[in-house]
Amino acid sequence: MKTSVTHNLAVIGCGRVARRHLRAVRHLAPRLSLTALVDAEPARASALLTDSGWRGAAPSVYPSVDELLAARTRGEVNVDIAAITTPSGSHYALAHRCLSEGRLHLLLEKPMTLDLSEARELAALARQFDRQIAMGHIYRYFPFVDHIRREIASGAAGRILNAAVLVRWGHDQAYYDAAAWRGSWAADGGVLMNQTIHALDLMYWLLGEPIQRASCQIRRLSHRMEAEDLGLALLELDSGALLHVEGTTNSSPKRHQATFYILCENRSYTAGISRGRPLLEVTDHAGRSLTRRYYAAFLRQLVATGPRFTLRRALNPHSAIYDDLLDAIETGGHPRADAAAGVSSVEHILALYRSAKSGGCPVDLPLEAASLTEMTGFFPPLDHE
Repeated sequence: MKTSVTHNLAVIGCGRVARRHLRAVRHLAPRLSLTALVDAEPARASALLTDSGWRGAAPSVYPSVDELLAARTRGEVNVDIAAITTPSGSHYALAHRCLSEGRLHLLLEKPMTLDLSEARELAALARQFDRQIAMGHIYRYFPFVDHIRREIASGAAGRILNAAVLVRWGHDQAYYDAAAWRGSWAADGGVLMNQTIHALDLMYWLLGEPIQRASCQIRRLSHRMEAEDLGLALLELDSGALLHVEGTTNSSPKRHQATFYILCENRSYTAGISRGRPLLEVTDHAGRSLTRRYYAAFLRQLVATGPRFTLRRALNPHSAIYDDLLDAIETGGHPRADAAAGVSSVEHILALYRSAKSGGCPVDLPLEAASLTEMTGFFPPLDHE
């Protein structure tokens, strides 16, 4: 049973993804309340409220985290959770301030950081100050995936044989031109760090096995940016099973697709998103469809937890992430996508980049240290550079 405690949220960064956070606040009110927005350009905060159709009490607006924390110290604003939705390269500094000075719980959009040592430091700070970090790994909160994970973990699906992740999340050049940090090694990375990280995180969570070794090749084929728009990788699991990863932003922006495939001895699973629609297919070893069973399980979940909230959560996974985070804060548990998940995701992606930098040579995990800045200068400079 949910408690009647109200948690107060500050959203740091008022770009497009922040709209999903405001929808989550509406879904979870009065358990979650928006009390502050932070953005260097106050006009963006106003636009966010207008575009989101915000009808609640107007949150306080601050131009920096420094001013937010100072106002909180003076008792002018009540905040116990910060959501960081800024460009990837800024995550570490902002999260560090919120943890070490503000003692705030965090919802941190992916990736956790662009440097493995920094990610591990944030996880250590959260433990030191007894704060929770929930990662914005939205795929872990999609319908059906928890059922698939339990089935694989129980052994009902049999031994894992192989798996694949496919992310064809096209962007035109205007997407990268809209912000100088997009596609840069210092602040963003390419398709692996930006688009593919969600699906790879989900696959790692579903399979439930450590990744021992990674090989990868990357290319910059169609876009004017520093980083890659195509990545192909092969990862070896602890059991010896192989995971193939493809990520590209060279496909059509109107046909976004992110899918995963798992082949086990007794089951095969295909699931994901294609053109904004969920897809799911489960078959047994003889090729018979088991998909209806999963839809039936989802319907039972609707009946058990309440159809209105669950449907909204399915359409906006951030609602489920916040609900999970609030439970963890109140019970002392861990979110489904916690700080450890954030660290692992950064480590796996950086292992792919390190392999690519070596010409595709295998890289063993775990890594001692790695940073996206190691990739600086990997591709030839663009004509205007």
